[in-house]
Amino acid sequence: MSKFEPIAAPVIEGYGKPKFRVYVIVRKDSDIESLNDLIGKSVDFADPLSTTSVYAAYMLRKRHETIKSFFGKAIYSGSHDMTIQLVASGMVDAGFIDGQIWDYLQKVQAQYSSKTRVIFKSEEFTIPPVVVSRTMDRTLKRQMTSVFLDMHREAKGREILRKLRIEKFVQIKDEDYQDVRRIYSAVKGTL
Repeated sequence: MSKFEPIAAPVIEGYGKPKFRVYVIVRKDSDIESLNDLIGKSVDFADPLSTTSVYAAYMLRKRHETIKSFFGKAIYSGSHDMTIQLVASGMVDAGFIDGQIWDYLQKVQAQYSSKTRVIFKSEEFTIPPVVVSRTMDRTLKRQMTSVFLDMHREAKGREILRKLRIEKFVQIKDEDYQDVRRIYSAVKGTL
């Protein structure tokens, strides 16, 4: 059992639900058109345990491949923003990223994302939540949950959410993450 529990998850503007997709991006001028074209190419992932990396490993498992056997080089930049920059600059051939971040940057600061294009979108996964310690005082936990769930009902909260391109936060349960757990358990020994 985890030391943390989810209390709320954001609904990103335009998504309508607390979900996201993994995008695979390449440079706009790249001749890469599909996942098959990535054999032997350099790829960046934000983090080895990010859903984006786990999803890549899951997809490759169906082909009897791993990240190490399929790609020529795999690096972990530390953030989805950095992955977009590395792909845009041509330092890597492709990147697996959280699609919401690419969508967000396309709308508000497309300096790097505009130099890339999406060649693949995954199925939907439950978005990472706001979490608290399972040992946190129950009253404090309820208060924090209430702050997140009610933000969109108050002017100041709406202003903050608007700047983040979040419609609202919704209640989320640990069970809502079975979609991510399913793919993780299938590949955890290969990561």
